[in-house]
Amino acid sequence: MYPHYLFLYFDGVLHPANKPGAVFTQVQLLEQALADSRCQLIISSSWRFHYPLEELKQMLPESLAHRVVGRTGPALAVKHARYQEIKAYLDQRGKSLANWRALDDAVLEFPQDCEHLILCNPNSGMAKPQIQALTKWLATRV
Repeated sequence: MYPHYLFLYFDGVLHPANKPGAVFTQVQLLEQALADSRCQLIISSSWRFHYPLEELKQMLPESLAHRVVGRTGPALAVKHARYQEIKAYLDQRGKSLANWRALDDAVLEFPQDCEHLILCNPNSGMAKPQIQALTKWLATRV
């Protein structure tokens, strides 16, 4: 059985992408969705270019911060870049078959109909549909 890995983007997921100053307004929804799981988080957000991993963890509530095990690497200038960055992270750690999802708002950063993407509306961030998708995924045993 593989652990669950959730690649987490911030803007358009944990808060609306178009509202400066309204930061982490949806974070409690992620806390609720992960509450009874052993899901590990990897930061895939562009915030990783501006803050060290420890600072990123400090921005999150403790219930989420302790789940953060890493962040994806350098930006890639390729088609479906975020997907490729996630795949590179998994491959470098020998986890290419890992049970993972990406919580993200950028549909063009992933292949069409990507089963690993839990897509958020960038104008609102995560909401009930994403919580339902996370809950369903976390209930799976691989």
